[in-house]
Amino acid sequence: MNRNVLKIIALVTMIIDHIGCYLLDNNIVFRTIGRLAFPIFAFFIAEGMKYTRNRKKYVLLLFIFACVSQIPYQLLHESFKFNILFTFLISIILIILFEKLLNKNKNISPIKSILLILLIAFIFVACMICDLFYIIDYSIFGVLMVVCFYFFKTPTKYICAIVLICLMVVKNVIISGFSYITTYQMISAVSIIFMLLYNNKKGRLNLKYLFYVAYPLHLLIIWCIKIMFL
Repeated sequence: MNRNVLKIIALVTMIIDHIGCYLLDNNIVFRTIGRLAFPIFAFFIAEGMKYTRNRKKYVLLLFIFACVSQIPYQLLHESFKFNILFTFLISIILIILFEKLLNKNKNISPIKSILLILLIAFIFVACMICDLFYIIDYSIFGVLMVVCFYFFKTPTKYICAIVLICLMVVKNVIISGFSYITTYQMISAVSIIFMLLYNNKKGRLNLKYLFYVAYPLHLLIIWCIKIMFL
Protein backbone atom coordinates (compact mmCIF):
# COMPACT_ATOMS: atom_id res chain seq x y z
CA MET A 1 0.00 0.00 0.00
CA ASN A 2 1.26 3.47 -0.83
CA ARG A 3 0.95 6.53 1.39
CA ASN A 4 -2.23 7.78 -0.26
CA VAL A 5 -4.07 4.49 0.23
CA LEU A 6 -3.14 4.34 3.92
CA LYS A 7 -4.14 7.96 4.51
CA ILE A 8 -7.50 7.40 2.82
CA ILE A 9 -8.10 4.30 4.99
CA ALA A 10 -7.31 6.37 8.09
CA LEU A 11 -9.49 9.26 6.92
CA VAL A 12 -12.50 7.08 6.06
CA THR A 13 -12.33 5.11 9.32
CA MET A 14 -12.00 8.38 11.28
CA ILE A 15 -15.11 9.82 9.61
CA ILE A 16 -17.00 6.58 10.30
CA ASP A 17 -15.91 6.81 13.94
CA HIS A 18 -17.10 10.40 14.27
CA ILE A 19 -20.43 9.64 12.61
CA GLY A 20 -20.93 6.84 15.13
CA CYS A 21 -19.86 9.08 18.01
CA TYR A 22 -21.74 12.30 17.28
CA LEU A 23 -24.70 11.27 15.10
CA LEU A 24 -25.49 7.67 16.04
CA ASP A 25 -25.26 7.84 19.84
CA ASN A 26 -21.90 6.04 20.10
CA ASN A 27 -22.81 3.26 17.67
CA ILE A 28 -20.48 0.46 18.68
CA VAL A 29 -19.88 -0.86 15.14
CA PHE A 30 -18.89 2.56 13.81
CA ARG A 31 -16.72 3.29 16.87
CA THR A 32 -14.96 -0.07 16.52
CA ILE A 33 -14.11 0.60 12.86
CA GLY A 34 -12.84 4.02 13.88
CA ARG A 35 -10.18 2.53 16.16
CA LEU A 36 -8.04 1.91 13.06
CA ALA A 37 -7.56 5.59 12.28
CA PHE A 38 -5.36 7.00 15.04
CA PRO A 39 -2.26 4.75 14.79
CA ILE A 40 -2.09 5.28 11.00
CA PHE A 41 -2.29 9.06 11.41
CA ALA A 42 0.29 8.90 14.21
CA PHE A 43 2.57 6.91 11.91
CA PHE A 44 2.37 9.53 9.15
CA ILE A 45 2.86 12.45 11.53
CA ALA A 46 6.14 10.78 12.52
CA GLU A 47 6.98 10.13 8.87
CA GLY A 48 6.25 13.77 8.08
CA MET A 49 8.72 14.88 10.74
CA LYS A 50 11.38 12.59 9.29
CA TYR A 51 11.09 13.74 5.69
CA THR A 52 9.80 17.31 5.73
CA ARG A 53 12.19 19.87 4.28
CA ASN A 54 10.86 22.67 6.47
CA ARG A 55 10.06 21.72 10.05
CA LYS A 56 8.98 25.22 11.02
CA LYS A 57 6.39 25.22 8.23
CA TYR A 58 5.27 21.71 9.24
CA VAL A 59 4.76 22.69 12.88
CA LEU A 60 3.08 25.99 11.94
CA LEU A 61 0.70 24.24 9.53
CA LEU A 62 -0.28 21.72 12.19
CA PHE A 63 -0.79 24.49 14.77
CA ILE A 64 -3.00 26.57 12.43
CA PHE A 65 -5.23 23.65 11.53
CA ALA A 66 -5.37 22.53 15.18
CA CYS A 67 -6.71 25.99 16.11
CA VAL A 68 -9.15 26.04 13.18
CA SER A 69 -10.36 22.51 13.96
CA GLN A 70 -10.90 23.37 17.62
CA ILE A 71 -13.96 25.48 16.72
CA PRO A 72 -16.13 22.70 15.21
CA TYR A 73 -14.56 20.16 17.60
CA GLN A 74 -15.63 22.20 20.61
CA LEU A 75 -19.12 22.71 19.19
CA LEU A 76 -19.52 18.94 19.24
CA HIS A 77 -18.44 18.65 22.89
CA GLU A 78 -20.23 19.92 25.97
CA SER A 79 -17.00 20.28 27.97
CA PHE A 80 -13.65 21.64 26.81
CA LYS A 81 -11.28 19.20 25.13
CA PHE A 82 -8.32 19.62 22.78
CA ASN A 83 -8.68 17.99 19.36
CA ILE A 84 -6.32 15.31 18.04
CA LEU A 85 -4.13 17.79 16.14
CA PHE A 86 -2.99 19.25 19.46
CA THR A 87 -1.99 15.73 20.53
CA PHE A 88 0.12 15.48 17.39
CA LEU A 89 1.54 18.95 18.01
CA ILE A 90 2.68 17.97 21.50
CA SER A 91 4.27 14.85 19.99
CA ILE A 92 6.26 16.92 17.52
CA ILE A 93 7.45 19.29 20.25
CA LEU A 94 8.65 16.29 22.28
CA ILE A 95 10.46 14.86 19.24
CA ILE A 96 12.30 18.15 18.72
CA LEU A 97 13.24 18.36 22.41
CA PHE A 98 14.44 14.75 22.54
CA GLU A 99 16.55 15.30 19.43
CA LYS A 100 18.20 18.34 20.99
CA LEU A 101 18.88 16.38 24.15
CA LEU A 102 20.23 13.31 22.36
CA ASN A 103 22.23 15.14 19.70
CA LYS A 104 25.81 14.03 20.37
CA ASN A 105 27.25 16.04 17.46
CA LYS A 106 26.82 19.29 19.39
CA ASN A 107 28.33 20.28 22.69
CA ILE A 108 25.27 20.85 24.84
CA SER A 109 26.05 22.50 28.15
CA PRO A 110 24.93 20.74 31.36
CA ILE A 111 22.60 23.63 32.14
CA LYS A 112 20.91 23.35 28.73
CA SER A 113 20.60 19.58 29.15
CA ILE A 114 18.95 20.04 32.56
CA LEU A 115 16.56 22.63 31.13
CA LEU A 116 15.62 20.28 28.28
CA ILE A 117 14.98 17.43 30.72
CA LEU A 118 12.85 19.68 32.92
CA LEU A 119 10.87 20.89 29.91
CA ILE A 120 10.27 17.32 28.72
CA ALA A 121 9.22 16.32 32.24
CA PHE A 122 6.87 19.32 32.43
CA ILE A 123 5.20 18.29 29.15
CA PHE A 124 4.73 14.73 30.43
CA VAL A 125 3.21 15.92 33.71
CA ALA A 126 0.99 18.46 31.91
CA CYS A 127 -0.29 15.72 29.56
CA MET A 128 -1.07 13.41 32.47
CA ILE A 129 -2.90 16.17 34.33
CA CYS A 130 -4.88 16.99 31.17
CA ASP A 131 -5.67 13.30 30.84
CA LEU A 132 -7.15 13.23 34.35
CA PHE A 133 -9.65 15.87 33.25
CA TYR A 134 -10.23 14.27 29.82
CA ILE A 135 -9.08 17.34 27.92
CA ILE A 136 -6.44 15.76 25.68
CA ASP A 137 -7.39 13.28 22.96
CA TYR A 138 -5.67 9.88 23.29
CA SER A 139 -3.80 11.18 26.35
CA ILE A 140 -0.07 10.70 26.92
CA PHE A 141 -0.21 7.30 25.22
CA GLY A 142 -1.19 8.89 21.92
CA VAL A 143 1.60 11.44 22.27
CA LEU A 144 4.17 8.72 22.92
CA MET A 145 2.98 6.63 19.97
CA VAL A 146 4.09 9.32 17.52
CA VAL A 147 7.41 9.66 19.37
CA CYS A 148 7.99 5.89 19.17
CA PHE A 149 7.13 5.78 15.48
CA TYR A 150 9.70 8.51 14.91
CA PHE A 151 12.65 7.23 16.93
CA PHE A 152 12.34 3.44 16.70
CA LYS A 153 12.80 1.12 13.75
CA THR A 154 10.69 -1.84 12.65
CA PRO A 155 9.66 -4.01 14.49
CA THR A 156 10.42 -2.13 17.73
CA LYS A 157 8.13 0.80 16.91
CA TYR A 158 5.20 -1.53 16.26
CA ILE A 159 5.82 -3.43 19.50
CA CYS A 160 5.86 -0.09 21.35
CA ALA A 161 2.60 0.91 19.64
CA ILE A 162 0.92 -2.32 20.79
CA VAL A 163 2.21 -1.78 24.35
CA LEU A 164 0.82 1.78 24.37
CA ILE A 165 -2.53 0.56 23.05
CA CYS A 166 -2.62 -2.06 25.83
CA LEU A 167 -1.81 0.63 28.42
CA MET A 168 -4.70 2.74 27.10
CA VAL A 169 -7.03 -0.22 27.55
CA VAL A 170 -5.72 -0.91 31.07
CA LYS A 171 -6.25 2.75 32.01
CA ASN A 172 -9.81 2.65 30.67
CA VAL A 173 -10.59 -0.57 32.55
CA ILE A 174 -9.17 0.81 35.81
CA ILE A 175 -11.22 4.00 35.50
CA SER A 176 -14.50 2.65 34.08
CA GLY A 177 -14.45 -1.10 34.69
CA PHE A 178 -14.23 -4.01 32.27
CA SER A 179 -16.56 -3.85 29.26
CA TYR A 180 -16.38 -3.88 25.49
CA ILE A 181 -16.39 -0.07 25.43
CA THR A 182 -13.32 0.10 27.69
CA THR A 183 -11.41 -2.61 25.78
CA TYR A 184 -12.28 -1.99 22.12
CA GLN A 185 -9.23 0.25 21.78
CA MET A 186 -7.32 -3.01 21.25
CA ILE A 187 -8.77 -3.02 17.72
CA SER A 188 -6.27 -0.21 17.02
CA ALA A 189 -3.53 -2.86 16.88
CA VAL A 190 -5.04 -4.18 13.63
CA SER A 191 -3.93 -0.97 11.90
CA ILE A 192 -0.32 -2.13 12.29
CA ILE A 193 -1.05 -4.76 9.62
CA PHE A 194 -1.79 -1.93 7.18
CA MET A 195 1.45 -0.17 8.16
CA LEU A 196 3.44 -3.34 7.51
CA LEU A 197 2.02 -3.31 3.97
CA TYR A 198 3.30 0.24 3.41
CA ASN A 199 5.65 0.33 0.40
CA ASN A 200 7.21 3.75 1.20
CA LYS A 201 5.78 5.21 -1.98
CA LYS A 202 3.71 8.36 -2.22
CA GLY A 203 1.14 7.40 -4.83
CA ARG A 204 0.13 9.26 -7.97
CA LEU A 205 -2.07 11.94 -6.41
CA ASN A 206 -0.80 14.73 -4.18
CA LEU A 207 -2.90 14.34 -1.03
CA LYS A 208 -0.51 16.23 1.23
CA TYR A 209 -3.15 18.60 2.63
CA LEU A 210 -6.16 16.26 2.42
CA PHE A 211 -6.27 15.37 6.12
CA TYR A 212 -5.61 18.94 7.28
CA VAL A 213 -8.59 20.22 5.29
CA ALA A 214 -10.85 17.21 5.75
CA TYR A 215 -10.48 17.12 9.55
CA PRO A 216 -12.12 20.46 10.44
CA LEU A 217 -14.45 20.28 7.43
CA HIS A 218 -16.00 16.93 8.31
CA LEU A 219 -16.39 18.02 11.97
CA LEU A 220 -18.24 21.14 10.82
CA ILE A 221 -20.50 19.10 8.52
CA ILE A 222 -21.28 16.64 11.31
CA TRP A 223 -22.10 19.52 13.67
CA CYS A 224 -24.44 21.08 11.09
CA ILE A 225 -26.23 17.76 10.58
CA LYS A 226 -26.52 17.30 14.34
CA ILE A 227 -28.13 20.67 15.04
CA MET A 228 -30.46 20.49 12.04
CA PHE A 229 -31.71 16.92 12.26
CA LEU A 230 -31.02 15.56 15.74
